[in-house]
Amino acid sequence: MKAEYPLFFYLCVEAIDLFTFFDVADPRSDFENTVISEMQIATFAENTITEKDREILKLRMEGYTEQEIADKVGYKTASAVHKRITKIADAYEDFVTAEYQKYLDK
Repeated sequence: MKAEYPLFFYLCVEAIDLFTFFDVADPRSDFENTVISEMQIATFAENTITEKDREILKLRMEGYTEQEIADKVGYKTASAVHKRITKIADAYEDFVTAEYQKYLDK
């Protein structure tokens, strides 16, 4: 004779199987990655770029458009801000590459 279990039991077993099947990521890892990224950006901003570039980066991360940033920091065009953001992004890529290389060299 087959044992009968409450419906709740079957639903739990099914849920566990689904989590195993989809290999659901621990949401804490997203938080940790976010904190590490923010710390890395802060270190980059403090040590690598000018005060005006820091302001541009801050405004961009807050969601301002390039034209709004241009108006706030005294650039004539959004294109000038776009060029600065590109330079900041290139500098950040160099910074991250150098930081990563430090860990590889250990």
